[in-house]
Amino acid sequence: MIEEAKLLKDFAGKVGFPQFVWFGQEGDYYIMAIELLGPSLEDLFVYCGRKLSLKTVLLIAEQLIARIEIFHEMTYIHRDLKPENILIGMEENA
Repeated sequence: MIEEAKLLKDFAGKVGFPQFVWFGQEGDYYIMAIELLGPSLEDLFVYCGRKLSLKTVLLIAEQLIARIEIFHEMTYIHRDLKPENILIGMEENA
């Protein structure tokens, strides 16, 4: 099993992580299906004219710190945190 699929299975049910649906192999290809996610934090920043209010920044920071704490509690370290890798949920998870 590829590492991303294993990681998402480990985080199943944790707030702020995408729902893992399925992982398998089809011929030479590995396939992973997860819940559909929205735009990245970078996309939203650009959409907002590269300006965010202090309240928005603080709310984002609070949620990111909570997610990173979950990562660390599960003995993982995210080595590529950047706005392009932070995706916003959709619908009730927005």
